[in-house]
Amino acid sequence: MTIERIEAQKILATPPCDSFTDLPWRPATNKDADILKHCLALCRQAPFWLLENNRWAQKFIGPADFHRGGHYFWGNIMVAEFVHVKMRTSGLKPLERAAMPKGVILA
Repeated sequence: MTIERIEAQKILATPPCDSFTDLPWRPATNKDADILKHCLALCRQAPFWLLENNRWAQKFIGPADFHRGGHYFWGNIMVAEFVHVKMRTSGLKPLERAAMPKGVILA
């Protein structure tokens, strides 16, 4: 929150989203909304930028430019597709975890 200016050609950002994700077992507290807004302001300083978050972020920063499944994106870098990463939890069976961008297209 103390950074006001960034000199970068490209920014890829994923600010925290847990506090404004409203779920039946964990209601939203909205404590990280200011971080999300500040991160978006920093991203917009770069010629090419992409901010990833969840659908609940739209309450604070407006409609997403596009989304892929449960991942919502703001910016001018398009994510073509995802590579799903399988991880082991407790060594018993693989669990599909976070999706990572396979490639990006500059808009």
